[in-house]
Amino acid sequence: MKPIATLLCSILVSAANCFAQHFEMKDNTATKKGFVIGYAERLKKEAHILTYKEPGDKGSITYGDPVAVTFNGQQIYRPGEITESPQPYTGNATIQEYLLNNSIKELGMLPDGTYVLHIDHILIDTTGKVVSYHYLGIRDREMIVTEYQSQIIANRVDYLMNAMPPLSPGYLDGTKVPVLMDILVEGYEIEVKNYLVSYKKIWDNKHIYEY
Repeated sequence: MKPIATLLCSILVSAANCFAQHFEMKDNTATKKGFVIGYAERLKKEAHILTYKEPGDKGSITYGDPVAVTFNGQQIYRPGEITESPQPYTGNATIQEYLLNNSIKELGMLPDGTYVLHIDHILIDTTGKVVSYHYLGIRDREMIVTEYQSQIIANRVDYLMNAMPPLSPGYLDGTKVPVLMDILVEGYEIEVKNYLVSYKKIWDNKHIYEY
């Protein structure tokens, strides 16, 4: 069965999650015919909670988003845990360049400004296909992106994730394994001016997941 990418989008204000491919979410598991993704619980941290009645009381706060840890019963690995990470085949663009190059029309509809596209937690299965990803939206310094504009970009990203050419799969000692990539698309700065779009790499993917 051909894997289908799933859009997991977090709304900044409500922190709600949505599944473009209509996965059924129950507890820490997302399921669809042919796919079962298990998620770790969100991190909890003890902190001082300020209240009017008892300032300084300690309490537990939950932060972060659920992280995929199993795919169809297989452990999901990070790039640093395996012997060979998923890579584009020769002649194909990187995931970041593929998404940006094929979203020029939609990005050009944005008001003039500098933007960053937030996508992470890209899960690659053992055939090299994108199974799921975490979409946090497109942001700019002035926060002038409307919900309508953001949804247009989200729809385009979802289409491109589904249509993305397969990568070479990840390997652990010669065995293909699912991999949660540490690729962060916000490492690229997007400039829109008079409907023309350009982008440049502003930093490398050095983000380390600590779960």
